[in-house]
Amino acid sequence: MIHDENRNGELDSNMFGIPKQDYGFSNVAKVTSSPPSFCYAAFSYD
Repeated sequence: MIHDENRNGELDSNMFGIPKQDYGFSNVAKVTSSPPSFCYAAFSYD
């Protein structure tokens, strides 16, 4: 999930690739030097 503050439909980042807008992942997946893989962020929904 991203908070698209300027509503351009993208996650804006700086010249180093670091996001300038807020973001989050489900399932309390930890962010290290890269985004977590899908299997760590996935969850079941009934």
